[in-house]
Amino acid sequence: GVDIITSCIPITWIDGNTYSTSNNTAQFNIVGGAANGCDSLVTLNLTISNSVTGIDQIASCTPITWIDGNTYTESNYTATFNIVGGSIAGCDSLVTLNLTITPCTQLRSDFCNVSNMSVNTNVRADIVSGAIGYRYRITGPNTGAAGWNGNAFVLNRPNHIFKFNMAPGVIWTQTYTVEVAVTMDGINFGAYGNPCTVTLENIPTTQLEDLFCGSVNVLENTRVKANIVTSAAGYRFRISGNNTGGAGWNGNTFVLNRPNREFRFDMLPGIILGETYAVEVGVLSQNGVDYGNYGPVCNVTIAPPPISMEATTCGATNVNLNDKNWAVSVAGAVAYRFRIVGANNGAAGWNGNEFILDKPNREFRFIEVPGAIWGQTYMIQAASTLDGINYSSFGLGCPVTLENIPITALEAASCGVTNIGINTKVRAAAVPGAAGYRFRIVGNNTGAPGWNGNEFILDRPNRDLRFVLVPGHIAGQTYTIDVAVLSQDGVTYSAYGSTCTATLSNVLMQGINPDDSNIDMSLFEVSASHNPYTTDFGLQVLTEQIYEPITIAIYDMSGKLIERQTVYPLDIDVVRFGRDLMSGMYMIEARQGTNQVVIRQVKN
Repeated sequence: GVDIITSCIPITWIDGNTYSTSNNTAQFNIVGGAANGCDSLVTLNLTISNSVTGIDQIASCTPITWIDGNTYTESNYTATFNIVGGSIAGCDSLVTLNLTITPCTQLRSDFCNVSNMSVNTNVRADIVSGAIGYRYRITGPNTGAAGWNGNAFVLNRPNHIFKFNMAPGVIWTQTYTVEVAVTMDGINFGAYGNPCTVTLENIPTTQLEDLFCGSVNVLENTRVKANIVTSAAGYRFRISGNNTGGAGWNGNTFVLNRPNREFRFDMLPGIILGETYAVEVGVLSQNGVDYGNYGPVCNVTIAPPPISMEATTCGATNVNLNDKNWAVSVAGAVAYRFRIVGANNGAAGWNGNEFILDKPNREFRFIEVPGAIWGQTYMIQAASTLDGINYSSFGLGCPVTLENIPITALEAASCGVTNIGINTKVRAAAVPGAAGYRFRIVGNNTGAPGWNGNEFILDRPNRDLRFVLVPGHIAGQTYTIDVAVLSQDGVTYSAYGSTCTATLSNVLMQGINPDDSNIDMSLFEVSASHNPYTTDFGLQVLTEQIYEPITIAIYDMSGKLIERQTVYPLDIDVVRFGRDLMSGMYMIEARQGTNQVVIRQVKN
């Protein structure tokens, strides 16, 4: 058998031994101790329990009389009392007092027992003088968020203010009981004061952000966002408008539940690009079940579908710079954007090999693309806009190949002319987009530099030739002239066009040596092509000294030099000025030799 003994003090067992600690192995044989006279082997099962200790933790707003008979008016954490025989098996129980006495407090009267409280409101307790911390016990329904112990959440604060959104499990529309305790030492809190009930606000309403409310040309993959609602567990978007009958639509309405405040139109299977949809937003309560009312309606217009170039344009070859290239028409579009990708000469506006051209209509010409080069193939994509600001995505690329460098010749008025002076302009037929012209002059010469046998090559930035620029010209001689066109790449020339003749006068005005100190500088007139002007302006100069350079200087009205360049009279008509100037009035000074002309110029 087993002899089970529990004691607070050492015992002397039947074996005659005294045991001061627990023992469950000792045995003793009682001879003839059994009922039938047989021996009885007994095993000891002894538990020695010492006196126990405990803590009596008490929080109070008023003095208390403890079990030791003393009345305590202040906090006490050291007093002890021994309860004789108060523990298991009659052992003593030593109890230490843990008493915190602090003034009681509660929610301030204007927050106690109120309703429709926002989770963002600063809820205030009555201030306790000397308190260095406040404890709020919030009791009521919750979503099971971390920190809750059943239906209670305890929130410690360094001051007398808290917000309900600091308790992660609170739920809009629900009623909570709030109690407040304070600490004077930063460790131990006193008793909670009187409870107050607080009913939270209804589920807030919201709507799309201003950026999206009323917006147009929204791409179908754009993240459309609602105004954020703190503590929302999710958002519900109700989208109303035309659809193609995609799954999930109820008539003209589609409801989309989202864990966050954004959605994309490509999440809706039935949307139609280019259509306008009414969007409303509801907020999901923290319980993950209840939605609030929808907020104000916002209209959103989806960008039209990507467009391509018309079939007559796509794949076209031998396209002239002035030929129109057409995009497919989009109903309601107020402008079109073209992306042209390919080789270019580095002209302004290109981003690497890409040029973007915005047009008020659905066509463009390559003459409008400053860096385009004859003979090249370009990939063109088109987009459209319904509001003039936001563009749809670009459609598929479409190849277009420009014509080879055009061939030109002297224009009819200059072909076959006779008795011309050395300053008379002999002109080639204009080629839009040409970067320059090359004149090949064949005929007799005086052996001047630059001639190759009976041939002289003259490259010009414009389509004008004057024989004064040909150093070996001879009075009365007939010359054969043909012209090539310089490509926009600034390197490649076309083949020469048909030839024409030009016959010089028998009496030629002699050129003037610019180093001659006796130069007659009496004729010097300067005027501006546009005054006022908007983009840039040119100058017209009348002078007999065609070899004498002209210095052009631009000053602002304070006399500050803004721009200066030197130009020869024969080239003055192709030079442009003032492109980078701000709007205002400027002084333009032109000097040649001792002559000076100053004109006022206005930029709008």
